[in-house]
Amino acid sequence: MRFVRSCRTQLTWLGAAAALTTLAQPAAAGIEEAVKAMQSGDIVTAEKELQVLVKERDPRAQFLVGLFVYGNPESKLYDPNKATPLLLDAAERGYLPAMMPLAGAYAEGKACRRAPSKPTSGSPSPNAGIHRRRRPTRSPG
Repeated sequence: MRFVRSCRTQLTWLGAAAALTTLAQPAAAGIEEAVKAMQSGDIVTAEKELQVLVKERDPRAQFLVGLFVYGNPESKLYDPNKATPLLLDAAERGYLPAMMPLAGAYAEGKACRRAPSKPTSGSPSPNAGIHRRRRPTRSPG
């Protein structure tokens, strides 16, 4: 009886792993096709292959489009204003390869900055008090 339960458990896990592999294949196929297109120099096709995954917020696709399609100055589609939000979204969700070029862009002052969010009414501004003038201190005398 114990053997049957362990076999059922293993078969369940194996089936779940097979289902996940099957579901992940279309995404991997799209990325593989895009990488092949980028290697052959066809950036427009690479962008088209990755757009569906970018809309689904796949961090791998966001990284590839952000860095190689929109972030590459030699690309026909070069646009840092499109590249930075893609890399930022992927990096904020923990995708390490997106963090490195984003950090370099910020260090060089080339990254776009997000528009500051407006505080809701009643809540203090995060910058409250920064612009207050300091009062001169009295010197003991």
